[in-house]
Order: sequence, then structure tokens, then C-alpha cells
Amino acid sequence: MKNSKIQRTGEDVEDLVEKICTDMFFADFTVRSHEFFKPNGKIRESADILIPFRDTLLVFQVKSRLDLKHPTKRILKDWKRIERKIDKAVVQIKTVRRFIQSLKETTVLRTSRGLNTVFDPSCFKQTIGIVIFEIIGEEYLTEEERTTIYRGITHSRDIPTHVFIRQDFQTIAEWVDTVPDFVDYLNKRERLLNQDILSKWNREMDYLGAYLFMPKIIDDALAGECDHLTLDLWKFFQQDQVEMKRLKRKMEPSYIIDHIIERQHETIGYNQIVKKITSLNNSIHVGTQEMYEKVIQELASLTRSNRIELGRNLIEVRDKAKGKIKGWCRSLELKNLPSGKVFVLLAFEQPRVERLTSLLNYIDKIADKNEVLMVIGIATEAGSKPPASFDICMWERISNHC
Repeated sequence: MKNSKIQRTGEDVEDLVEKICTDMFFADFTVRSHEFFKPNGKIRESADILIPFRDTLLVFQVKSRLDLKHPTKRILKDWKRIERKIDKAVVQIKTVRRFIQSLKETTVLRTSRGLNTVFDPSCFKQTIGIVIFEIIGEEYLTEEERTTIYRGITHSRDIPTHVFIRQDFQTIAEWVDTVPDFVDYLNKRERLLNQDILSKWNREMDYLGAYLFMPKIIDDALAGECDHLTLDLWKFFQQDQVEMKRLKRKMEPSYIIDHIIERQHETIGYNQIVKKITSLNNSIHVGTQEMYEKVIQELASLTRSNRIELGRNLIEVRDKAKGKIKGWCRSLELKNLPSGKVFVLLAFEQPRVERLTSLLNYIDKIADKNEVLMVIGIATEAGSKPPASFDICMWERISNHC
């Protein structure tokens, strides 16, 4: 194996995993190395990374080990050391239970965005552990040569805990890169492994390939229509560059929604006075941290397919608004979302104060209908060039603090 003078450290691996998490889940939902006081007064780290998102808490522990031996040259003692390192990380997952039990009420966490967010343990219906392990030195090996973890699922104090090699996790993050999609990936993975449906020799990438390209077979197996799966898709997908590029192109419209989420923190403190007062102005507080948090939670809760659909519509609205004095507006409900959640998309070239006023008035008209429970408005410039700014508003009939 290649022996560089400058070796990666454990902290470097944690930094890399944090970067992967902020790319997947955004810095707004990523909390690094949060510490809390135990009952005896000692300070303890709750986890290397926490992702508190609505009713789900993702708990990450990151471990690494420097080992310059080629996997084929390791002896039993070497493998036992690796196993102990992973076992230690799994055990540490339960620390999050102690953290939650130490709370008498909500607390404040500092996100990787540098902003504070309220952590309410009563909101979480499921807690999922993720252990990311890297053998420093194996980054120079091919995928086939690197150490593989088979059946990487266990439990730590009743918390289902998934174990991934860092390189595998990074590949998963490239394709299953939203909170709802990743949680779905983990939940189905847990069920398949716990029910012994997946062959014990299946690599992680083979499950990823099946999840992406054979979702019906996965669902059929979980429904009891298949009792054993042996998967071998990933290497064929890697060889099919045309198909990989096609899928990436299909996903492109969704990244405009990611871009909106990524920039929402810039709206905090933005205070634009609208000219025409609407009946909703008292319930839509543009420029507040509360509105920023509500908007990013709603948009980040969309799956990648939902973001593709919303992004395509926004691109079409921007195109239709070109050359039109009053711009163009479209309202729609996305597939597979609860009825009553409506998106309002608006584009034209008027000043932002005019644009925001118009957006609020469109939301006002739609929210007046009894069957509408929530309206999310997105306004931006018309045209084919990348938009320079966005105005995002949200109205809901009944507020849910979680």
C-alpha cells in the first residue's frame, strides 16, 4: 500500500464526514460535537454529528484506524483491532440516550451553519445510529481491494445502528442525498438485514444499486413476496457511463431547490415592506429566523423526486415569464405529498418589493380555500439565466412545533 509522508488523521476523517453530511442534509441541520453535562457534572460529547430533523434523529459516530498493511496481509490480531474499534463506536451511539435523558426541557444546539436551533427531544419518533469507519491508508486501494463490512446492522440500547465504510457512505451520499430518501434507505436496509432477506455476501454498493434501480423488487421482498435476494448490480451501473450521465441530468432541476435551501439563512434580517397589505401579512413574517426555519424544514423534507418535479415547474415558470409585464404564476400540489399542501411559483422582472407583494397576494387567494392547509411561495426573476435572488414565504393553517 502507498505510504505517504503526510497521513490523514482521525480529525480529518470527521471533517470529511461533516462535509458529506452538510452536502446531504445542509449545514442548517448538521450539529458537530455537541457537548452536555452528565448528572455527575462531567462534560460528555453526545455524538460526533447529530442530524435532528423533524421526527427523526440521526446520530453519527466516526472512527478511523491507521493501517498500512494490505488487507490480504493482515492477520487475525489486525482484524480484531478493527472490530474492536467499530464495536466501540456502536457502543458510543447510546450516549445520545444519556444526552436526551439529561434534558428537562428543550435545549439549543449550534449548527454547522453557525446558527442556533432548538432541540426538542419530544419530537423524535425514531433515532437511528450511523457508524462511519475508515481505515486510513486504504484510500489508495480500489473498491474491490478495500475492507468490506458485511451485514452492517446492529443495535445499541435499542437504537438501530448502521455501520458503513467511509468510502461506501460517500458513494451513498452522492445518490441518496436528502433526509427523507436517506432515512428510507436505512429503514429498508434494516428490515432486509434483520429478516435475512439479503445474502450475507452482498456488498453495500450492491444494495445501493438495487435501491436505485430495482425499488419494486426491494418493496416486494419486504412485503413477503421474496424470501432471499442476491444482488450484483453496482459494477454494471459503474460501467454504464451513459446511464450515469442520464440520471445526473434527470436530477439537475432539483438542484435549484437545494440552492434555495442553501441560501435561506441569508434571508434572516431581510425586511422588505410590501406596498399592498394582505390579510396574511400578520402570519407571514419575512426575514425572521422562525420563517427561515419553517421554510427550510418544509423544502428539505421533499424527496429528490419531489425536488425534481418542483424544480422543473419553477424553470418552466421562469421561462414563461420572459417578456411578460405581469410575469407568470403557477400553483401546484406535488405527487406523494399530503393533500392541502400547495406551492405557488412566481417569476417576473419587477423590483423585489413588487415581487414579494405579488407573491403574498397570490398566497392570500389560495389560502382562502378551506381545503388548503399550507402554502409555500417561491418568487424569482424571469429568464433563462441563473436567478440572482429568491423570495420565499410560507403560510400554514395549523402550526406544528415539531
